Amino acid sequence: MRRIQRLLSGFRYGATTLVAAVLLVLLLNAALSLVFYLRDGWSSPETNPVQETYDSVDWAVVYPDLEPDQIERLLAETWTRPHAYEPLTQFTERPYRGEYVNITEMGYRLGRDQGPWPPEDRPYNIFVFGGSTTFGYGVADDQTIASHLQRRLGERTTREVRVYNFGRGMYRSSQERVLFEQLLVSG
Repeated sequence: MRRIQRLLSGFRYGATTLVAAVLLVLLLNAALSLVFYLRDGWSSPETNPVQETYDSVDWAVVYPDLEPDQIERLLAETWTRPHAYEPLTQFTERPYRGEYVNITEMGYRLGRDQGPWPPEDRPYNIFVFGGSTTFGYGVADDQTIASHLQRRLGERTTREVRVYNFGRGMYRSSQERVLFEQLLVSG
């Protein structure tokens, strides 16, 4: 009988400790959620993280062809758009229509003389994958590597060339591979 009472006492102690630990984690999670919510509310959506981080940079030298307000809009469009959740790759660039940055529902960034989706059979269709450099953070649609690649390849062949820029900021090769596989499976 005493053995059963000890067992029950130990079980109660373990259950109480487990419930207390779970409640502590939930309370900590709620507190951190509130902190992040308040922090996000205090930061201005107009704040440009690039210009804040590199406040000593003379942006007119970096972008000699743009006026200060154009530079502000370009940097805001490329750096302040939130990502969206995507299964398997974890996140994706959201569809976006801007003055300098345009991303389609299929997830590729538009470039100069962009081809249609789904790609036609007649042109050479090239899908480019990569991270933020491939995506073209800090440059307009027609200044991305993919856009320049399409122009240069188009100059060297009589057949039409269409380059689709599937670059995404912060992507690793495993995410690029999964994205490529998803595109192949979807047809």
